[in-house]
Amino acid sequence: VVDGVRVYEWIDAVPIERRPADRRDLRDVAGALARIHGLNWPAEGRPDPWYSEPIGAERWAAALGGAADAGMAWAPQLQARLPELLALDEIVAAAPERPLIRCHLDYNRSNLARAADSGDILVFDWDNSGPGVAQREAAGALLDWATGPDRLADADAVREFIDAYGDFDAPDITVFAVRVAGWTHYLEMVCRRVAEATAAEDHRRFWADDVEAMLERPLSIANLEAMLTAVAGAVGT
Repeated sequence: VVDGVRVYEWIDAVPIERRPADRRDLRDVAGALARIHGLNWPAEGRPDPWYSEPIGAERWAAALGGAADAGMAWAPQLQARLPELLALDEIVAAAPERPLIRCHLDYNRSNLARAADSGDILVFDWDNSGPGVAQREAAGALLDWATGPDRLADADAVREFIDAYGDFDAPDITVFAVRVAGWTHYLEMVCRRVAEATAAEDHRRFWADDVEAMLERPLSIANLEAMLTAVAGAVGT
């Protein structure tokens, strides 16, 4: 920010699209995250609720009801997943206190690319950066970069990512709490917004497309457990 104005510089970039990412991409993406965490930037305050608090049964009921009332075609499918959503909430609620540093907090495919000229990894969209647990951000990155089209862990990709990242510990399923919290909060937010009388039709279509994509490859307890198993195998080798 310069004189109160946010200033951007244009960079030609190439998206990283393969799923799971290939060996070079995995190592570079993991290495970039390790360097960010290695800076140990001081964290100010507490983690944002978006990344640290569960939704809760009452808010889920209201959000899903709103989506149904708005006539969203995906509302029944989402309603059927309510037990799974509540189980994901439990992971977030059970995550213990850990030392905090400043994390990126949105380290996914939409925010990383390669520079068109040098091929270096570029990390965009630091607006959400704030207090977080480094290992949990790394675990969340695994769910995006080391999984196949079915969102299941790819053992070779997991091993490659962890080898490039360095010291990594995943004692239990709560290591995925940050990614789970962000995923569920976004889903709940969309359900609320599509029901708002003032929501523009183009926004409704955008959100509906997002939810449909999320339901095609949902974050699930089974997928998290599969990743935890793959991590244990990678760390043990």
